[in-house]
Amino acid sequence: MQIDIDTEEWEAVEQAQAWRNNDASSNWLDGIGHDGYNIWVGTNQTDVMKVVDDGIEESYIKWVMPEPDEGVVEADGSTDITLTFIPEEAEEDGVHEMYLIFELSEPDEERDDLEQEQIIISVIMSLNSPTANVSGIVTDAATDNPIEGVKLEIADHFFARFTDENGAYSADNIPLGNYEVTVTAADYLPFTEEVQLEEEGDLEWNIALLHSEFTPSQDEFEVALEPDLSYTFDFEVENGGNGPLTYSATRRLLGGANADPWDIRIDTNAEEAAQDNQLNGLVVVDGMFYVSGGNNAEDVNKIYVFNGDGELQREFDQFHESRYGMRDLTWDGSLIWGADGTTLYGFNTDGELIETVEGQARSYRSLTWDPDHELFWSADVTSDIFSTDPEGNEGDGIEVVGDTRIYGLSYWADDPDGYCLYVFSRGEREGVDIQVNKVNVEDGDMVLVRELGVDGRPGGINITNQYDVYSQVLAGIVQSPDRIVVWQLEARRDWFQIDPEAGQIAAGESAGFQLTLDATGLPVDNTFEGEVVFTHDGVGGETILSATLDVVEGEVHTFRDLDLGIGWNLVSANLQPDDEDVEVIMSDLVDAGLLIMMKDGAGHF
Repeated sequence: MQIDIDTEEWEAVEQAQAWRNNDASSNWLDGIGHDGYNIWVGTNQTDVMKVVDDGIEESYIKWVMPEPDEGVVEADGSTDITLTFIPEEAEEDGVHEMYLIFELSEPDEERDDLEQEQIIISVIMSLNSPTANVSGIVTDAATDNPIEGVKLEIADHFFARFTDENGAYSADNIPLGNYEVTVTAADYLPFTEEVQLEEEGDLEWNIALLHSEFTPSQDEFEVALEPDLSYTFDFEVENGGNGPLTYSATRRLLGGANADPWDIRIDTNAEEAAQDNQLNGLVVVDGMFYVSGGNNAEDVNKIYVFNGDGELQREFDQFHESRYGMRDLTWDGSLIWGADGTTLYGFNTDGELIETVEGQARSYRSLTWDPDHELFWSADVTSDIFSTDPEGNEGDGIEVVGDTRIYGLSYWADDPDGYCLYVFSRGEREGVDIQVNKVNVEDGDMVLVRELGVDGRPGGINITNQYDVYSQVLAGIVQSPDRIVVWQLEARRDWFQIDPEAGQIAAGESAGFQLTLDATGLPVDNTFEGEVVFTHDGVGGETILSATLDVVEGEVHTFRDLDLGIGWNLVSANLQPDDEDVEVIMSDLVDAGLLIMMKDGAGHF
């Protein structure tokens, strides 16, 4: 039923109308909604919908019938659908509108990820009501050439027309009224205007579309810098179109480093490759995975070395024989560390034992190095978290409150919240196998970071930027089957900055931009590559600029912009050129007609 409500007192005033089933069946009316124009009432256990327009029930929408109402369209095929209008089924004269909804699905349920799940089309019938016919041609305002494939769409209605190869369109029998029409076409600026249909007849409405252009003065930027230096490129973008250019810029890394936080970068079955069902700890050094394994409970425990794609490269023996061997691994910047019992073993990537430490903590099953405090953190599955200095002395620990079961530890010094000690543990909720917590080592507070949607048991973990130079990732062993899984934590884009990041450039104008490449804090002997992606409403819709930064040690070729005015200029460059001959240094300026005469420090011309 429909009830009028007094919104001042929030009291029901009266029943305005009610809908009942008149077919004497047990299919009760069920569900009600409003689409902004009509009330829709559903019928339980049937596909019948009742529509109420201005208090008049339009039962079952009988005034238009589609044929066929279901079917299959083959790939690259088409089908015809016929709409039959039955005006005598309408309740009254006037304008009648309904939505024809096509539900799309893959035949035989082969796919459930269709980009478009339904198509909605307005169906309008004017019964003894005046209408108008609208037609016209859409052209390019710069060339007067017709544009094919332009879409003209009426706001608040699922009603559209498209231009043909001559740029022409037509829409007949449109009810009189005011309509907001939006015109869109690829590589042209959208255009919106109110069209007033005030009387019957024909209306010619021709449209000329504007366009904008995004033309950068430079699209590749490359520089070599020593650590902690930066360089800024100045460039311009010109809009050669006849309409305004609106743009925004984003920075994008190449490859998997552009992943979102907690995206899985790799999930590979290491157990099958190593033929070892007791893989436990993991650490990443120079893009390689070092994985500790129990060697199927054989006497000699192993360290397996996998490349970044999870392919086994080599293996070497651990330094003590036990049932499981090292259960977690960590990296202190020069050595890999693992523990068997209470002995910590420090070894290099060639498998050579370099150092041993006899630890005093109760357990080193989980293990990580803390570079901020220069100590090891360790734990057993259900213990508190212990600290051990490089000499093996036990220090202050962290109380673990609750039922957290710890299987791996890793320290991320750059955690944005200051909770730097990460814990790989069993899920605490039903249906969650693994979760990640993190701990503030200053006060012991532990918080949940994320419940991971993977099946299996947790092993050791390592948070590192050595999987790729662009990212901080969490790499871990997930058991049953034992596999290497890498989750993205954070992408490093701070080494390249664009300014401005968004704006508008008027037709025929240009704007200045700055791209800064900054080597601060970046590892030496690495090349960083990224892209500045400009999304805009100009021709093409997207423009990509490449940025390359080589971080090197020692003297490098660099750049210096010299602003020379008309007439005499005195410039101190402070550069050491490859060739010190002044004529060679200035040859490009002479050849360009920009330099006629120079005077050196001795007064010679």
